[in-house]
Order: sequence, then C-alpha cells, then structure tokens
Amino acid sequence: MAGKATTKAIPTIIERLNKAHPNARYELNYENPFQLLVATILAAQATDERINQVTPALFAKYPDAEAFARAERGELEQDLKPTGFYRNKAKAVQECCQALVERFGGEVPPRMDDLVTLPGVARKTANVVLNNAFRIASGIIVDTHVNRVSQRMGLSAEKKPEKIEQDLMRLIPKDEWVQFGPALVLHGRYVCTSANPNCGECIFNDLCPKIGVEAAEPAAVAPAKKGQAAPAKKGQAAPAKEAEALPALAEGLPADWRAILADEFSKPYFRQLSEFVAKEHAEQTVFPPAADIFNAFTHTPFDKVKVLLLGQDPYHDDGQAHGLCFSVRPGVKPPPSLVNIFKELHDDVGCTIPDNGHLTPWADRGVMLLNAILTVRAHEAGSHGNQGWETFTDAVIRALAARDKPIVFLLWGAYAQKKAELVDASRHVVLTAVHPSPLSAKKFFGSKPFSKANAALKKLGEEPIDWQLPNLAGAPTKAKAAPPAPAPAPKPQPSVVVAPAPAPGLASRLPADWQKALVGEFDKPYFRKLDKFLEAERQEHLVCPDEDKMFEAFALTPFERVRVVFLGDEPSARKGQADGLAYSVPPEWQPTRALRHIFQELRADVGCWIPSTGSLAAWAEQGVLLLNEVLSVRVGEPGAHRGHGWETFTDAVVRALMGRAKPVVFLLCGEAGERKGRLLDGAVHGVVRAPDPADEEFLGSRPFSAVNEALGLRGQSAVYWQIFAE
Repeated sequence: MAGKATTKAIPTIIERLNKAHPNARYELNYENPFQLLVATILAAQATDERINQVTPALFAKYPDAEAFARAERGELEQDLKPTGFYRNKAKAVQECCQALVERFGGEVPPRMDDLVTLPGVARKTANVVLNNAFRIASGIIVDTHVNRVSQRMGLSAEKKPEKIEQDLMRLIPKDEWVQFGPALVLHGRYVCTSANPNCGECIFNDLCPKIGVEAAEPAAVAPAKKGQAAPAKKGQAAPAKEAEALPALAEGLPADWRAILADEFSKPYFRQLSEFVAKEHAEQTVFPPAADIFNAFTHTPFDKVKVLLLGQDPYHDDGQAHGLCFSVRPGVKPPPSLVNIFKELHDDVGCTIPDNGHLTPWADRGVMLLNAILTVRAHEAGSHGNQGWETFTDAVIRALAARDKPIVFLLWGAYAQKKAELVDASRHVVLTAVHPSPLSAKKFFGSKPFSKANAALKKLGEEPIDWQLPNLAGAPTKAKAAPPAPAPAPKPQPSVVVAPAPAPGLASRLPADWQKALVGEFDKPYFRKLDKFLEAERQEHLVCPDEDKMFEAFALTPFERVRVVFLGDEPSARKGQADGLAYSVPPEWQPTRALRHIFQELRADVGCWIPSTGSLAAWAEQGVLLLNEVLSVRVGEPGAHRGHGWETFTDAVVRALMGRAKPVVFLLCGEAGERKGRLLDGAVHGVVRAPDPADEEFLGSRPFSAVNEALGLRGQSAVYWQIFAE
C-alpha cells in the first residue's frame, strides 16, 4: 500500500508527470496494434532501440498474424536473431499469431480478457497494447521501470507487478491510466534509473521519500527530455544506457541478488558483458541455456548462503551445464572432476556415492555453487573468459564477504584461491585445496573439505550441511554426517496376501489396480462405516460428485503411473460442479476462485496461457493424481462429510504411494496439505508446499516449476502443464 504522504500528493504527481511527458507513449515503433503486440513480445530482455532496428524489415516480410503463423520456424528464428533469445521469441510470436488467426481472425482483440489468453501475452504486455494502440484504460503498465519508481516513491510496497498495478489503479483516477503508465516508464528510464538516479533534477524530488535510494550528490545537469537520456557527470556513464542494460541480462537474477548487486548494472563492463552475452546467444550455441545462467543465485538466496564453492568455467559439452559449478543435469554422466569430488565425499564424511551428478540439493541447502565465469560457447572451453563475468562474480564474492553473517569459502585450485584476497579471513572461514581434476586429484584426496566445512559452520553457530545427495532412481541413501533418516513409510501388503472381500458398493467402484494397492483397507471398521454413511447420504440428500465420478482421480491416474499428487481439500458443494478431480470442474462450468488462481500462477510460473476449460483431466492422464482429502460432500453444505472416514482412506492412499519403489512428488496446499505432510518421507519423495489456491498468497508461490524440478531430481520427466480445450 502507498504511504499517506505520497497518497495526498497524487494530484501533484499526475500534474507534474503530464507536464514532463505530455502524450506519453511506449517507445517501441509500430503502425497498428498487431505490430505493437509483436514488438512488445520481442522486447523481452532486449532494448527498445534494438527492437526498433529489427521490426521495419520484419513487418515488411511478415505483414500480419497469418504470415507469422505460417512462417517456417527456422527462418523466423534467423530473422529474430538480432533480438536475442531468438528461438524462444520465434516460438512465442508464432504461437501467439496462430492463436490470433484461429480465435480472432488475425486481429488483435481490444479486450484484456481476450489478450491474456494468447500465448506469450501477460497482463503487462496486454496493457502496453491496450493503453498505447487502442487508448483503452485497461489498467496501468507495470514494467521494470514502473516497478522500481513505484516502490521508491512509496506508491506501492508490493514486489509483484500485478499487486503494484492494483495499488496504482486504486490511487490513480481511471481517466489518467492511459497516460500515467507510459509517462512513469519514461520517468524511470531517463531520470529514476536503476543505478545513480538523478534525484537532484527529478520533478518529484520534494515529494519522493526515496525509499531504497542511497543519498547521492545531485548532478548539475538539465532535466532529460522525453526519449533522451539525462546527461551524465564527467567520468560517469549515461544513466539511460545503464538502465537499458538491466533487462538484457540482470533481470535473470532473483530480486534479492538484483538489489544486492544493483551498483554493478550501471558499470561499463556490465553493459558490455550484457551485449556480448546477447550477441553470443544470437549467433552461437551457448551453455548453460539463458534460463539457467543464474541458477546458483536462484537456488541459494543471498541471506541463505552458508558455504560458497567456487568453480571456474561451465561445462561446455551438450546437455551438461545448468548454472551450478561442478554439477550436471540429471541423466548426464558425471565428469571426472565430479567423480573425484564424490570419492572424497565418501571417504571424508561417509556419504554414499549417488547415481547422478546433479548438485541442486546442495544449492538448496545453502551451498552456493558459483562459477567465476557463468557462460561458455559450446565446445570451446574458456571462450567467455575476460568478457566481464570475472568482474561480476568478484562483486558477488565481495558482497558475501561484506555480510554480517559469516560464510565458509571452499576454494579449490590456484584460480579459485586467488579470490581469497577478496575475503576478510578474520570474519569468514577460507578452506583451500587443490582442484579435483584428474591432473591433481591425488592431492585433492584426503583434503577433507566437507568435514572441515561442517566443523567451521558449527564454530560459527550454523547447522552443518547434509552433503548426502539422493539417488534419482529412488533408492534411499545414508550419510554418516547426515541427520537420522525418518522412519520408513509402511509399505503396501504383498500381492500374494489375499484380502477379505471388499465392502459392498464403495470399494468395488475403485479401479482394480487401486483395489490391489489398498487391499488392507476395505475390511477395516472405518471403511465399512464410511460405506454405510455414504449409502444413507445418497438416499436422503444430494451428494457431490455423482457416484460414477467418486473415484475419477483413481480411474484417470493408475497407481503405477502416479508421478505427482496434487492435494486438495474437498469437492465443490455446488450441484454439478465437482467432477471427482481436486480443483477441477466439468468443461461447461466456469473455473472456481481457486482454479482461477491456479491458472494465473501457471502463467506466471511456467508460462502457460490460461485455458478455455476448467477441466484438469489432461493433468490426471499425465500422472498427476488430483486427490482431495475428502472425496464427497453434501450439496450446499461444505464440510458435511468430514470426519466420516475419508481422511483415513486418503491417508492410506498416500502411504501406499510412499511404499512404491518409484518416487512421487507431493504438491501439498493449505491445511489439508499440512495434515498429509506429516505422513511423508522427504528423503525419497519430493515435497512441494504452497498456500491454498483459493488464497491470494498462492500467487507467486511458483509450485509448478518446483514440482518439475523435483521430478527432474528423481529422474522423471516434467509435467506438461498447458491445458487445451477438447
């Protein structure tokens, strides 16, 4: 929410902004709404100037949505190479245009609800098109610049763009939205820049609380005109250019690291590095993929770093590098250095050598796996050296060394050990060893870096690292240094055991494979009481879902095919709305609040567009068991079937899945998830927790990418979350 002082100043803010930027518009060049839509999609991680250089020839070759839709993908990729990340952009633009042709006759729809259903179009892009091309007050544009300025001026304390927009829409009169968004973008781009904001000449200097802005000497320069960067002090780079470097590279950093390293983005070396990496991606094969460059930062937040392990250069062979030093992707054979690391790990702390070289669990436990150089050209070791990465990662080390909370630095080999001069060894612990490369491994063996790191952490008052890595095939592992493993989960009865005849009616509706998996439940008193209760309920009341849909989740997801359990609470109590799958509704029904949030988060988390159906059967058929804790409800009476045995039955379902050799990832939401979570053995199975999807807090929790990551760690393919209407 905005501060009171800032809120009172809204009329003045609007007046000054309109005077400084009359008739403001987004700085992408376009002749019609379609061109602006495509240009905005292409502008991701690129400057507007770069996109404006590309689009004249692009739109001459592809004048409309149909031309893009039928373009040969490889040729389109070549046309988009100068924009950077051209393969992803070619896919996004083509799929968007195909949807435009199929659903809207090739015309850009002038409605927010329609635009955000297009692939590659989120709310910010839709607002850019509606505000600028149609002059429709659909909302307020919140891009990187508006996000930054809104927080500095106290207009919003939120971090997420959609929540910032909500705050701004409450503050700014609707008839100002179309002008306000583009004008604030220009103000952020040319005055209130990411680094070195020109507060001395800012039109809001007397009003702005300057939240998060360090005090600086005002620049004695004239205010910038629209579309023109403010002049810089002598010896200082132009802030407009510096601000433009941020989207090209630094936006891949998580927000906490962006804030810590903000001063770097305005420096000439970082601007040059950003341009170099973009050019390399456009013209060469670069490892790791763009989305993985900052994985070390994503998996280990700044305040969570306990150990820094420094590498030098990413692996340069196909499929190996994924943004963590020494680590390789699941399914990739560990390279020799990593094999030697595992040998020492076993000899030092007794860890079982894992069946994979994926080190993400270390990163998630506080071990920052940082390479000094974060990218490399395919099959050309060291090819991205001396381009600026070393300066950037030195800044990372300095930032960590400046933290109040001490860190253990593991520096292996002469290259890494040179970085020791950046660290105050009186405050932090620096442990050195030779490099684990086969060329020097004889001296690496016996160096005991893992036990030494844990001993240092204990002296610093920190919990030691559990160095044991899981087997992706699902076999549990043990480590002498790790905490005691939880008690093993009960396993299903062997198939040779003959179960008593199941209770009439209820159990017989389960598919045969699930009957076998749950063979010991049906003769238990709770289940027989549940059967009688449901029989009486259906005679006296309307019950959801219908009998033939009661076990739909089990029918669509066979026991041996379950990869993910997405846990819900209970079915909808509205007549006809429940279809036997958690969160799902029949195709003819509008999505519930929880389902709308699920679709919004899918879009923000993994880029899926919002489907035109609320049926989740496609997920169930991929191995996602959409399981409610309670499987039935009386129409109009939520909670009426609680406490009658369903909770015990679904506990048995969870235990049966835990007893399988093949691991499962559990997505546990809300209070029902907390209850089921007490049953789980996280040493083998994946556990992802999230708020109840009906709550606003679910937005931004990123559970779907977390599930796919957990599947990858266990050697399983990711879920394809995109849903298509039948």
